[in-house]
Amino acid sequence: LWNRVAPAPDAKVITLIDLHGISMGDIAGPAMEYVHALTRLCQEHYMDRSFRIYVLNAPFWFAVPWKIVSPLLHPNTRRKMRIQSVGDFGALWEDIDPAVLPRVYGGACD
Repeated sequence: LWNRVAPAPDAKVITLIDLHGISMGDIAGPAMEYVHALTRLCQEHYMDRSFRIYVLNAPFWFAVPWKIVSPLLHPNTRRKMRIQSVGDFGALWEDIDPAVLPRVYGGACD
């Protein structure tokens, strides 16, 4: 895949995981299984390609499961992760020009 999409050996990817609409009741359901699977995929197969992993629109209660899960992640993966609360896209804008982001993330694209 990388040979076709981004063949340069130093190419990097930024992953966005949007938790908008996730409730505490979803934490053990398919939504969290998806987040876990995506994080594991990035960690196991794309750690060197991963520049940053943003968890966007994290609800206030997300801090509790994050404290439990984050120590289980590889330290390099954990360093790349940014947990952003609802509507907080400032850190994201440091890595991605808002001109190319959808409006839902404070960008200019439709």
